[in-house]
Amino acid sequence: MVTRTQKYSDDETPRWSYWKQLKKITLEEAILLSLGINPDLTPHKFESIQSFWDIEISERTEISYSWARDADWSVWPIQDIPSFDMVDLVKFIRWCNEDRKWKSLPPEFLEISQIGSEKDVEDFLQKPKSRRQENNDLRLIGALRKMLETNDIYLTNTQLIDDLCEIYKGKEPFKKSTLEGKFAEAKRMLESD
Repeated sequence: MVTRTQKYSDDETPRWSYWKQLKKITLEEAILLSLGINPDLTPHKFESIQSFWDIEISERTEISYSWARDADWSVWPIQDIPSFDMVDLVKFIRWCNEDRKWKSLPPEFLEISQIGSEKDVEDFLQKPKSRRQENNDLRLIGALRKMLETNDIYLTNTQLIDDLCEIYKGKEPFKKSTLEGKFAEAKRMLESD
């Protein structure tokens, strides 16, 4: 694990090995990282480069705050103080890149979101569902199936299963036997409530 040995540094380049390990950071740190600026610069060193970056820092901060209350990356409460307001780093990076399409984001900054997304997907796929989650999924399937039937859409499971198998040919879990089993389980689960 890479840790920060001291708070301030004269190195203008962020220690990406440190920052990529953090889940939540301040908005101010996130804005600086989005520009490739080390958030831990000594105050004297930061003053020497600030005039060059001042407009870009101000614009990105203003744009971020205009979206903060609706964004999935902001951590509440928002106080409109960049050095206090927290952001989810991976979600903020994705927002900068995919939603705002900010130019010249450092490759190391973008890599942090890729690490996070791969890990999130891997964790999700590896984590087994609890029995409660499975039961809730079955209730949802049963309720949706009942709605289709009530509205004269797919009056039989056979029609629905045939169409699902045709549309999603060869993909899991869209095999006839799997769907028949799930629909039967879903019906039993819904009726047992």
